[in-house]
Amino acid sequence: MPIVFGTAANPVAANVPDGTQGAAALTSGRQGDMLVSELHGKYWSSAFRGNVFLGATLAAGIVVPFNAATLAAKFGLWNPAGSGRVVELIDICLLQVPGSALITGCALGFQGPLATTGGPPTSVTNTAGLNASTRIGSGITPVSTVYTAATLTNVAISNISPLYGLYNNVATTVITQGPTVVPFDGKFALPPDTLCTLVNTITGTQSAAFVSLTYAEWQAVT
Repeated sequence: MPIVFGTAANPVAANVPDGTQGAAALTSGRQGDMLVSELHGKYWSSAFRGNVFLGATLAAGIVVPFNAATLAAKFGLWNPAGSGRVVELIDICLLQVPGSALITGCALGFQGPLATTGGPPTSVTNTAGLNASTRIGSGITPVSTVYTAATLTNVAISNISPLYGLYNNVATTVITQGPTVVPFDGKFALPPDTLCTLVNTITGTQSAAFVSLTYAEWQAVT
């Protein structure tokens, strides 16, 4: 029976070019687990290294804006040019704040490269203390910005991904249902000079929503 050895290493800092000899060398976590295993939860290795981040609105929430050419964005993530990181979206959570209107047609819009598609966002308000590493108390800060206000000239937002499950929530003055969580499972990668933003694709009055976004930052491919 062959004996398999791995070397403990930080996968956040690893970026082995395609075709490199020895690229199949096994990497282990600090508990001696191969990183193909699930000794812990799915995101444990990344979170333990301080590489998973959570950004959220305040408890009062935001009204998701209708997509427009010049968008007064209320919630999204901006990976700036020169960050050296690629952002992996993990999941988004939305909870309707009690109100008389529905939340309908929620979607994520994507834009980039920003240098040639309207420019980076302006008048940006970040989420202050509500954007931090999920390794609690680490003080590790992300390179990307989760914002609760920004002006986007989104002339090139053509990729809209509906967030299924966030349609036709019940309009009520009391909370009658739990939050809806949409996992991305590796579907979206935001390289430097790109952003994503939460938009409404159906016109009409919308109730406010508390929103949170979980994501990881990885070494960009050069």
